[in-house]
Amino acid sequence: MKCAVYAATRNLYDKLLPSLKSLLANSDVEKVYLLIEDDKFPVELPQEVECINVSNQKYFRKMSPNNVYPWAYMCMMRAALYKVLPDVDVVLSLDVDTIVDGDISGIWDLVGDNYMAAVPEPSRSGEKHTYFNTGVVVFNLEKMRDGMGDRVVKALNWRRYEILEQDCLNELCRGKIRAIPSAYNACQFTKASENPKIVHYARLPNWFNHPLVQKYNEMAFDELRQTPKRGRKRVARDD
Repeated sequence: MKCAVYAATRNLYDKLLPSLKSLLANSDVEKVYLLIEDDKFPVELPQEVECINVSNQKYFRKMSPNNVYPWAYMCMMRAALYKVLPDVDVVLSLDVDTIVDGDISGIWDLVGDNYMAAVPEPSRSGEKHTYFNTGVVVFNLEKMRDGMGDRVVKALNWRRYEILEQDCLNELCRGKIRAIPSAYNACQFTKASENPKIVHYARLPNWFNHPLVQKYNEMAFDELRQTPKRGRKRVARDD
């Protein structure tokens, strides 16, 4: 089953919706999990979307050196997906400030036998290692259960990382992260892509007002169900 997941605190619920709608419109995803702070989402969602209340999560202690903001634990939840979603083997994790604007139905197959698949950040990469942006990640949760997931969670509880779980995953999973084309995470930190499939508004001010975001925000879920999943003709280069 092709699964995807978002994590959002209450202040991001409304900003999550355009990304969710774009995902449903441009992929053959079968199940989407929303990790949120309530038992129920304030907006009626399609039946393939399931909410999981993680406000009382036990994976990251309150005194963790990375729990420096009220929302920090929600960012780190992607590192605990192997436990939060025990019956899921592969999952696509997306930041709420992303828009899927091309057919990404093949993205789940890209991770292979690696812990994760993601797009590199050239400015943070070096000669001996590649650094990856985790705004868009395909996690091999089955493989993370070999002990790596436990290592990542433990490290986040005891060691300070500048960019929280992104730095931790890059450090501990190094050598078992597959680089995928920048079209799957087109943002200011990745290599430019002529035909982006996933646009990521990482750290851009007022991104929610962007016309592409508003395009999907104005769509109704019923309309998305009638949209052909593979109707897009744009094909991104493997850059």
